[in-house]
Amino acid sequence: MNFYEQTSSTELNEEVNTIKIGSSELEVKEVLGEPDSTEEIENGTQLIYGDSTDSNLEFQIEKGTIQRYFFSDEQYNKNKNVAIGSTRQDIITKYGENYYTRDDSGTEVLGYFDKYKGIDIEFSLDEGKIIGIEVSKINI
Repeated sequence: MNFYEQTSSTELNEEVNTIKIGSSELEVKEVLGEPDSTEEIENGTQLIYGDSTDSNLEFQIEKGTIQRYFFSDEQYNKNKNVAIGSTRQDIITKYGENYYTRDDSGTEVLGYFDKYKGIDIEFSLDEGKIIGIEVSKINI
């Protein structure tokens, strides 16, 4: 959240297979079926789709609704047609110049805030290409 104040808002309409921040756990299961595994976390549950060595899609559920999701598989489309394997320039072309960057253990992360909807999206990059996408509810 160090970047929140200095980064201008960008309109985000993010979803994975019609599931978005605020969707219910029931909605996730109706769309994707039962998860391959679940984990109890500090304030809720993590639904994991994919095997234990390569979780392709994860949903963090708190109080019955999605607070965060992450995916690393190109089968999940983005609203702006930016997906796993897209380039850094693809992200900027589709989402605009109001982004922040940070380093996460040697991985470049490029992110955007939608301050009106209270959502953050972060793209993890390796050699300039997306390897993971995370969408989170902003808790300020």
